[in-house]
Amino acid sequence: MSEEEFSSFDKEKEYSSSLVRAYRFLAMRDYSRQEMRNKLIQKGASEEIAERVLRVLEEQKYIDDEQYARDLVNHCQRVKKLGYYGILREMKRKGLPEEMIRNTLEEEYSEETEKENIAVLTEKKLNLGKDPDKVILFLKNKGYEWNSISEVIGGRFKL
Repeated sequence: MSEEEFSSFDKEKEYSSSLVRAYRFLAMRDYSRQEMRNKLIQKGASEEIAERVLRVLEEQKYIDDEQYARDLVNHCQRVKKLGYYGILREMKRKGLPEEMIRNTLEEEYSEETEKENIAVLTEKKLNLGKDPDKVILFLKNKGYEWNSISEVIGGRFKL
């Protein structure tokens, strides 16, 4: 076997193992393109092989950043009960493109759900005997804007 054939064989082996590894990752949860790329490289794949694997995963619809972004907004708002800026922070952390983040938030973010979440979280914290100032700080840390917080809970206690 020539050195060139050996190198080609080695690259195919790296590609195959990286693809299998990607499928295993995806069996656990969904990933953005950037997250998967970072994960593959972290596990030893070359950039060339990682890109090749990503192309296959995108063709097979296992990696779809637009769908991932929509699902992430809905999950963060309904399950994690994050505010607009909390979701924005999460989307950036996942490596989604800026324009996609803006468009997805514009289409998917619900101000009605935001107000419901603020009310639910506030009620829960106050029932636990939390100080109103700490409740407000908690809400801001979850990514809610001051205007939304004050609009929803402003009548409950002096802000």
